[in-house]
Order: sequence, then structure tokens, then C-alpha cells
Amino acid sequence: MSAPSGEYPSGAIAYGQETMAAWVAGGSDRLAELTTPEALAELTKTSGPADPSYRYALCEGAAGSQYCTFFNGQGDELLMRMRNEHVGHAHAVIDVRYQPVAYPPAPDPYVESYLLAWMIANWPRMGALCTPEVLDYVRTLTVPVRWTLDSQGATGHTYVHITNLEGFDETVRVTNAYLRQPHAITDITD
Repeated sequence: MSAPSGEYPSGAIAYGQETMAAWVAGGSDRLAELTTPEALAELTKTSGPADPSYRYALCEGAAGSQYCTFFNGQGDELLMRMRNEHVGHAHAVIDVRYQPVAYPPAPDPYVESYLLAWMIANWPRMGALCTPEVLDYVRTLTVPVRWTLDSQGATGHTYVHITNLEGFDETVRVTNAYLRQPHAITDITD
């Protein structure tokens, strides 16, 4: 439910959720109050029709802004940038970036996309990048915050070893023939 015109959420999460609610409800007047003209144009141009399945993932602050990420049931992400000093006032959303699920052509970027989705629990995106069996296994693990990738090729596959200083140590098998399409991550082992 949108706040009455002239009232603005005082926190970045609420402001982002209010913006998403106005977009989904088709509230173009409310969207125009919450966003700059540039952000509104980007939202309506690149993200297609409003998708009610978008849900909040996280907000992070950097350099005077808050960056809030939402994702939908297909794993597509919408990143909103809000100026801190404008939250609580009109036009706080100054930039919107639509990031549909992509299938990189090389193993390391493919696994990197998978790990970034995991960090925000974007299970739909992860499910598009790996097999259901891999996704089921990964749900039992602790999400790595930082990582190092080390790739080794083999006939038809690339093994990407994922490690970090906190003890995360897993290897994913990427089926090379599946790069640039869904489910290229076909196995994971410790």
C-alpha cells in the first residue's frame, strides 16, 4: 500500500519498498514523487512491465547513497540507488538498474554470478545457473562473503575451486557445453 502523496518513507528499505509497491500498482504519480525523472525513465524502460513477484533482498550504503536490491521469481534483479539526504523526501531514488539473469560465456564469470546471487539469497537466479541438486546442496552451506576462484579445465568441464579465509572450500563443476545457457553448474563437492 502506497503512502499518501506528500509523505515519504524515512528509511532506505521502506523507501525502496514503497517505490516497488507504486511501480507494481501502476501508480505513475506516486512513482514520479519517489524517483527522479531519470530513474523513473530507467525503471519503466528497462525493467519491462511491473512484476509483483519482486521482493526485497538487501540495502547497502556507500558514498552518500543507499543501494537496495530486489529480485523477482525468475531471478532478475532491480538495483535502486537513493541519496541518503533525500530519503524521507521526494525523489530519493536517483538511479535504477535492471539486471536480468545472464549466462556468461566463461566458467569464472558464470560462477561469480552464481556466488553473487547466493549472497542475497536470490534462489531463483541460482536455480537458473545450476542444477536442482546443486541448489539443494548449497542451501545447507553457509554463504561465503569473500572468495577466491581457481579454475582447472578437463575434457568438457571446468572445475572452479572456491575458497576463502573463513574456511569455505568447495569445487563446482561447470559443463562447458552449457555455458551461455541455464544450468551450467552441474555439480559441487567439498
